[in-house]
Amino acid sequence: MKATTGLAALAASGLLALSACVHGGGDGPPTAETDMTTESLNESRGAGSAQILEVTAQAATSMPEFGSVLQAAAVDLASTSSVSTSFDGTDLTIMVSREDGSALTLDTGTDHSDASEPAESPIAGHSAWSWSLVNIDEDGISAAIALITANDADSADYLTAGYWVHLAGDLTELTFTGAEIGAFVDGPELSLSSPPTLPMQGSASYYGPAGGAYALVHGMGEAGIPGATEIGEFASTVELTADFAVNTIGGCVGCRDGVALFGVLYDPETGEETDVFSQDSGYSLHLDATSFGANGTFGGEEMRLRHAVIDIISTTGAWGGQFSNIADSAGDPRLVAGTFGAEAVSAGGSQGAFLGSFIGPRE
Repeated sequence: MKATTGLAALAASGLLALSACVHGGGDGPPTAETDMTTESLNESRGAGSAQILEVTAQAATSMPEFGSVLQAAAVDLASTSSVSTSFDGTDLTIMVSREDGSALTLDTGTDHSDASEPAESPIAGHSAWSWSLVNIDEDGISAAIALITANDADSADYLTAGYWVHLAGDLTELTFTGAEIGAFVDGPELSLSSPPTLPMQGSASYYGPAGGAYALVHGMGEAGIPGATEIGEFASTVELTADFAVNTIGGCVGCRDGVALFGVLYDPETGEETDVFSQDSGYSLHLDATSFGANGTFGGEEMRLRHAVIDIISTTGAWGGQFSNIADSAGDPRLVAGTFGAEAVSAGGSQGAFLGSFIGPRE
């Protein structure tokens, strides 16, 4: 694999665990207790997949919000208002707050589906772990993938990035009443109460892991089965260049190392499912230059999804991030972190959306 990160290295977890429940696989309640005809089961699978694609596309084109960096959307659920995290040196807690006062909390101490996996930290002097979290209750199913990197000498110096998905509904009947998805980056060095000191001139390059969730419906005359839904995770790297003289930053996800896909392909005609793995899928996500403010935040709608072979005729998206308030030895912010997303339509009628987050240390 050209790019391996904790954000998307667990191909059978996270969104794929959610997808397995939508598609009738896995060990959860939907398959064990459901007595449905093949026709109604396929309808439920299609409805769940359609909601995931719809909400991923909406999140991909939503402008990021700051405090932590958050890019999210909901369909038939209250809008997400904020994401906060805490880390005690062992367990990570992610709390998603909504505008109606409700909240979703996932904790690695209680909601992990697998033990944490050691990961390569993009930050010198840090150790890193990747987590896959799944929670099933009366409100629906929630899943998240998170990478956490923490200072070996001070666990309060941590940064976490990832995404979560929530499907609301009655899982015993495989009926879905709402969907939510979001990508995030959070940690003390992104606090708006302690903004970074930015250089007044010069430039800096940043490079590091990027990854998240994707959803596709395949069209005609392209790779895949026409009408089939593909849902999964992607892993890549981001490269960014900041020009401090004119206060702009831009770059690309996948241009240097490609974009790897880990997913499940569902054919509604046959009901068959196929695991998907592509080391270099041909996709790239272009983060066109956008301006940043004195507090180190930036965001823009200059975001495009491209493919080496597929003719993409329409694409839009959004991206944004924050500079670290911790300086490197040269006095520049030691990293930049954020979220990004893009949706697209191809000439063959394929529709797709990517949503993810990135951590880019100073090169």
